[in-house]
Amino acid sequence: MRRELYLAVVATALLLPACAVTQPTGGLHGMVLDVSSKIAPQGDPSACDRIQGQTCIITVTPTVSGSRCTISMKAYVGLGTMASVNHVQWELQNGFEFCKNGGDGVFFTDITAPFDPDPSGGCKSQFKSKRNAVNPNTYSYQMQFRKGTQVCTLDPWIRNT
Repeated sequence: MRRELYLAVVATALLLPACAVTQPTGGLHGMVLDVSSKIAPQGDPSACDRIQGQTCIITVTPTVSGSRCTISMKAYVGLGTMASVNHVQWELQNGFEFCKNGGDGVFFTDITAPFDPDPSGGCKSQFKSKRNAVNPNTYSYQMQFRKGTQVCTLDPWIRNT
């Protein structure tokens, strides 16, 4: 049975303690890896949650308890060939939104990453990036989004092959 990596992040406002990547077996538990050091994960990445047209959909499920934001998503996703995937789209659940005017979005930490963000503004439950090239590199990225005054951040990984 194939196991997929998921990211569980607990953050308070904009303060993000060391993130934990868990490999669940029926829940968010299992082997924990520190991703605050930004060392690329080992092994094969998970597949997209689904492919829609030529877009890799990554589902992000945040929940809030008090001032704590917990986020569940695949922490390490592989994109495959350009013929099958030429865009990546992150879809927020539970009423959360990316608000461009609030500084929200998906930001690759390596400025040479071959992805161009969607330039449209406003607040919306999805964020889309165009994929410009395929290479065997693994990229870290940061994500920020909100629901009302609650702002959530995390830093997962994507493999561009």
